[in-house]
Amino acid sequence: MSALFEDLIGQPLAVDLLSAALAQGRVAPAYLFAGPEGVGRQLAAVRFLEGLLADGQPSARERRRLLERNHPDLLWVEPTYQHQGRLLTRAEAEEAGLSRRTPPQLRLEQIRDIGRCLARQPVEAKRGMVVIEAAEAMGSCGQCPVENAGGTRPWGADPVDLSPRAVAQHNSLPLSVDPFPSA
Repeated sequence: MSALFEDLIGQPLAVDLLSAALAQGRVAPAYLFAGPEGVGRQLAAVRFLEGLLADGQPSARERRRLLERNHPDLLWVEPTYQHQGRLLTRAEAEEAGLSRRTPPQLRLEQIRDIGRCLARQPVEAKRGMVVIEAAEAMGSCGQCPVENAGGTRPWGADPVDLSPRAVAQHNSLPLSVDPFPSA
């Protein structure tokens, strides 16, 4: 097992696939980290991005920057609430004492930010990186940004189709709940 993924417990298939992609330099344009809450989707994504940034090796500096979401080539998108013209994450809404009946959603504005991020030249990394948390929280407005833009390409880049059909065509890494992970 790669030292990069040593704290991703119980996910040998995902670790093998991600390690091989990094070792061979054959990284797909998109990965879908799927599985129930608590199986390590976010951890796997962060470690994989760390590997991309540090040539497949663990890097405390890059890990810290990724966890703090402080990397110029990283866009971290998570579902939000709209409150008084601002987008608030679940944590920000709870901190502000706001309670909502509806779950947070990924907004069209956030989807457009993804296109802008991927269209610009990376600053430090070899490519732009985007993590979309809870893609299933995408409302119908975010399913295909090109349809919502009237068929135009608002970002000057190829459209990003995040519909379930398109996502299924990318590399899916099902993370499982294994009560007895092999040591």
